[in-house]
Amino acid sequence: MKIFTLAFILGSVAVFASGCGNSDNGNSTSGPGAGIAPGVAPVSATAVQLSTDPFTDTTAQHQTAVEPSIFANGTTLVSAFQIGRIASGASDAVGFATSKDSGNTWTKGILPGLTTDSGGTDLNTTDAVVTYDAAHSVWMVVSLIFSNTNSQVVVSRSTDGLTWDAPVTVATGANYDKCWIACDNGAASPYRGTCYAEWDDVDNGQEILMSRSTDGGVTWQTPLASADSATGLGGQMAIQPQGNVVVPFYNSNISNPEILSISSSNGGQSWSSSNLVVAQQATTIPVRGETDPTVTVDQNGKISVAWYDCRFETGCTANDIAMVSSTDGTTWSAVTRLAVDSVGSGTNHFLPTLAVNPTNPNSFVLTYYSSVTAQCSGTTCAITPQLSASSDGGQTWSTPINLSASFPISAIAITTEGAMVGDYFSTAFVGNTAFPTFSAAIQPVQSAFNQQIFVLPTAINP
Repeated sequence: MKIFTLAFILGSVAVFASGCGNSDNGNSTSGPGAGIAPGVAPVSATAVQLSTDPFTDTTAQHQTAVEPSIFANGTTLVSAFQIGRIASGASDAVGFATSKDSGNTWTKGILPGLTTDSGGTDLNTTDAVVTYDAAHSVWMVVSLIFSNTNSQVVVSRSTDGLTWDAPVTVATGANYDKCWIACDNGAASPYRGTCYAEWDDVDNGQEILMSRSTDGGVTWQTPLASADSATGLGGQMAIQPQGNVVVPFYNSNISNPEILSISSSNGGQSWSSSNLVVAQQATTIPVRGETDPTVTVDQNGKISVAWYDCRFETGCTANDIAMVSSTDGTTWSAVTRLAVDSVGSGTNHFLPTLAVNPTNPNSFVLTYYSSVTAQCSGTTCAITPQLSASSDGGQTWSTPINLSASFPISAIAITTEGAMVGDYFSTAFVGNTAFPTFSAAIQPVQSAFNQQIFVLPTAINP
């Protein structure tokens, strides 16, 4: 039964109508290190604001929206994100924004039934990720909800991206964290129509857990651990055309952090032992954010994993974006630096999102945040969301563009782990237009926040 009501509709916005203040979308001064790569041009002069906070409770930091996810199916795009970040953890609600016309206009709303603010019974929610199940023609947003006694991984379902069902419970535990969702839409896959949810069990050493659904997210399998009960967080799924699923994740439970992966070749009925993807080296960043992997897979099944890493900089004084790739999810390439600027530029790059065009395996888009002072700290430190593109599979990269104007971290949500824009982000493609989503602050007034989710449609010339 649908529990979505008009009270949760926040309205529509035209793609050219809402902006990021004095956003600078021209080329940044990134230096001579940027490779020769495709032209990158924003489709509109200003970014589109996707988020709106309608709540007034005293628990949350209102007008703080963080951690957006976006997914495209045909000409429909759906984004989901946290609304009203709470300093001690999680948020008031999950917002969504849907476009049925390739990003020309957007309808905003709040997912119903997750928290007391949105018609549910739980206290707060976090970690929203959106996907589409083509076999069952249903949109899904996975999220975590918390009561005084437990946590749940839940999935909100919609057949049109506008009207959403009451959330379906995937699993319940004392303290879950960092969920993700993906569906097998491969035409040749024997497991087409299988959707996978991932999260970690904090009270059990951050054990990675997986569940699957074969009926469009209506019911979910009892959670499974990997064969070696691997631990970590921040897992993302790469589903190859033949149905093999590879899940890279961040393992912080050792002195030297690394990215591991688990996999399934039988549609999630069992999961392998963990496999080393890459050892990491990273220095500090001015906002919260671990070196969780960002994962993408092309139409031929090549998996690419990126993260922020300082190994290329003398003295490890700043982070670049690094990448490895694999065709089988077991053997990984050497580490490559994504040269969006020169080594030694002094710029700190962090919180990357890597996306490949579903119809062009050589066309990549990389978004990330940067600070021009590598080791800046304190509330005066300013950060900038940026975008670069590659037409040769990541070998060379275009000069970055700024997705918004720089903003000080004093203007964004406060958490116990530092100022927050999000621990992950995502980018979707419609044709050769990329839709990067990001969190940015605009026109902060005294102690009030104005941190919103934006998308800046950007033409990528292959």
